Amino acid sequence: MNRRTFALAVAGAVAGGGVLARALPTPRLMPVAASPAEARFLAAVPGWGLPGLGAAAAPLHMVNFFDYHCPYCRAMDPYLPALVTANPDLRLMFADYPILAPDSALAAQLALAAARQGRYWAAHQWLTGQGGTYSLQMAAPLAAAIGADPQRLAKDATAPDVIGLLHRSLRAGAALGIDGTPALVSASGLIEGFQGPAALQTLVGRLRSHGTQAAARLQPA
Repeated sequence: MNRRTFALAVAGAVAGGGVLARALPTPRLMPVAASPAEARFLAAVPGWGLPGLGAAAAPLHMVNFFDYHCPYCRAMDPYLPALVTANPDLRLMFADYPILAPDSALAAQLALAAARQGRYWAAHQWLTGQGGTYSLQMAAPLAAAIGADPQRLAKDATAPDVIGLLHRSLRAGAALGIDGTPALVSASGLIEGFQGPAALQTLVGRLRSHGTQAAARLQPA
């Protein structure tokens, strides 16, 4: 595939897979346990190399499927670092799900490239704050803003493993039936739509409860 047309290919893949792309406002908290498909995804995803916040060895896992053009994703972002700080047993991973516009994939490529230099969250915040249309030509100003090597950033943005990770996240989201962003996948199931601080903390509490129950089941009688 020509890497310059990757964003268009992503949009085509989403349309072909029947995913109805939309940005989601605040929903009710509903699922309380992961489906079998969600559980399989959660078991595999730590090995994918997704960027994230929190310690890599943290026992609680949550995956945020998001799109750089999603206003509700932008609204939820400021609460995420504080959530991880308040819950050091949480690892929050970010899965790019570029379904709202073709150039969302280009922003994702830049952010994943920045992750190779340990600058993912800074890049994520910068890209989220730009708005407008994203392009790979933003590599230079992004690198300057976050203190990254611009040549390496531009090169890594089209690296095969970066493209592959985007495809993998897209396929996973479609397989899980995610049709909008943001979407949080955890042992508490799939929760779609914007979540404020209280709702996010509720989700983490549920994860701890699931972990405690699982540990109890493993204890000898």
